[in-house]
Formats: sequence, C-alpha cells, structure tokens
Amino acid sequence: MTNVAATTGNDTTAWVYQGSIGLDGGGGVVVKVVPRVLKFVQEGETKAFKVIFQSNRTVGRKTVTGWVKWTNRHFTVRSVFVAEMV
Repeated sequence: MTNVAATTGNDTTAWVYQGSIGLDGGGGVVVKVVPRVLKFVQEGETKAFKVIFQSNRTVGRKTVTGWVKWTNRHFTVRSVFVAEMV
C-alpha cells in the first residue's frame, strides 16, 4: 500500500491504518493480515503486508473470497482476494 494522503497541519493520524479481514463464506478457513497496523512517516511511502490463509480443519478443495480493509479517521482502502484452498 502506498501513502497518498497529505497531512493537514500536524495531523499525521491519516498516516496510520488499521487492517481487518472480511470473508464471504470462508467456513473452515482462517485469514489474517500481518501486520495489523500500517504506519507511514511520509507522503508517497510504500508499506507491504501479507495475507495468510490457514485451514482450521480439512476443508477439501474450497474457494475463499473476501477483502483486506485498511481504515483510519479519514480514509478506507479495500483490496479484494480470491484464494483456492487445496
């Protein structure tokens, strides 16, 4: 993710994003985002994150859809994913 937000005065809260996961029918699959918080220190800075998929039981072949959502006081950024568990 790249920080494209400029600050207003000394307000750098726009540069701290909290991550969360949303799933559509992901029964039997646990999805995590690491790290859960992205903190930017300058405009244009890029941060990386990982999305980890784990099966908490034998689910067989299964397609999981969902999204990673990054939010702060001002913005929401959402990236969708499709993963096939085998």
